[in-house]
Amino acid sequence: MRILDYIKIFQKYTNSFLFVDNCESLNENIRLKQKHSLRVFKNASDIAKSINADDKFLFIAQLCGLFHDIGRFEQFSKYKTFKDDESIYHGALGVEVMQKERFLKNETQETQNIVFDAIYNHGLIDIERKNKASLLFSKITRDADKIDIFKIVAKYYREPGPRNIALEYGLENSDYISDIVLDNFYQEKMIDKKDLKTLNDFKLMQIAWIFDLNFEYTKNIISEKSYLNAVVCSMNIPETKWIYDKINQSLAKGLAASG
Repeated sequence: MRILDYIKIFQKYTNSFLFVDNCESLNENIRLKQKHSLRVFKNASDIAKSINADDKFLFIAQLCGLFHDIGRFEQFSKYKTFKDDESIYHGALGVEVMQKERFLKNETQETQNIVFDAIYNHGLIDIERKNKASLLFSKITRDADKIDIFKIVAKYYREPGPRNIALEYGLENSDYISDIVLDNFYQEKMIDKKDLKTLNDFKLMQIAWIFDLNFEYTKNIISEKSYLNAVVCSMNIPETKWIYDKINQSLAKGLAASG
């Protein structure tokens, strides 16, 4: 099977979660994750090509991107939320879905394990499954995911309109930023969702992802599209210039593109 076959498998499976009662408010979130997954698939392809990957490597990277959020559909269908702390970690659920549905049954066990590791690792603060064969693919998947999330939130913050609680993690929209969130950002650390109190905390958590980018391609895209500028401009806080300085410093740093 080649990648177009897997896209069909993905579409058939995820379409099964569209609500038959035509509840558009719920179906909108399912479609959002479908479109997101296809864009992450494309981003993973582009990152792999940027490091001159061969066809086999490219194919595996595409599988990782395509299926990285496969657990989101069962999660939302069952819990009506994408918040892992109120339901289940979607990366772990995604591995369960892949194994139960046997989507990769025609691939080698090594390929399956690589994809499972990438799915599991992509949404964690730090990579946990550090298998040598899968580490690079986990990094590609994490970067590919971040590129699209930055794109989504930048567009959302640039275009005033009705609030989408799913894109704001259900947090209060205030000018306050929690001390622990600011401190972690200052130390260039990832920010834990359990420490989030306000929407600005959530935005700074997303901005902090720049400290965990693995490929020059990713940094170039984020810089060229000014995704982070849109997020910072929406925050309306005194620390804006300081945050911009940290962003520019991080994006200017050299990157090691391999694990």
